[in-house]
Amino acid sequence: KSISAYLSLSAAAVRLELEGRSSYMKQVAADKDRYAEMLSMLAEQISSFQPVDFSQVLEFVREMERRLALLTDERAVVKALPEWPESKVEALREIVGRRKELSDILMSLDVQAWEPKRNVQDELQRTIDALGRAQPQVEWYGRNVEDMAKKWRTHKLVFDFGILDRIKHATIPLAKHAMELFVSAHERWSQSGRNDVVAAKKVREG
Repeated sequence: KSISAYLSLSAAAVRLELEGRSSYMKQVAADKDRYAEMLSMLAEQISSFQPVDFSQVLEFVREMERRLALLTDERAVVKALPEWPESKVEALREIVGRRKELSDILMSLDVQAWEPKRNVQDELQRTIDALGRAQPQVEWYGRNVEDMAKKWRTHKLVFDFGILDRIKHATIPLAKHAMELFVSAHERWSQSGRNDVVAAKKVREG
């Protein structure tokens, strides 16, 4: 009886999976028909897209993603299009992702945007951590910037590599901030030590 019940459950699971897969494939097929004209036009627009500045890249990718989000399964639908510029789509997504990553690094170095910590030690540690996170990322981009630029140029895409210089410049006031915190902490510790000495002396004299 238990074997029979198990087989029944297995058969039901297989049937549900097949029905689900069938429904999925029907939806993919429906998307191919419904969005065929839109995708064909989009493929042409992507292939011919040659921005003159990065703001155009951001605007174009937002619109591209809005349209592709209509599909049940982007990869399954567009693979039926021989003219689909897959490598350029990947390049566009990468270039926007890289820009976001670098923008996040730049924002993380903006001391003015930070919420103040409770004490100098915590603020100093946060500053050191921010510099420590930024440095290896900036160094990685420095090593790979030529390869990335070359790859994106093959797709006629532009990137604001000036953001790397802005990040480097942003580390200067941050390092200054860290030094000021260190000096402030050192002065407090020194004063505390002197106060302890004075107090101990008074105790001995008393």
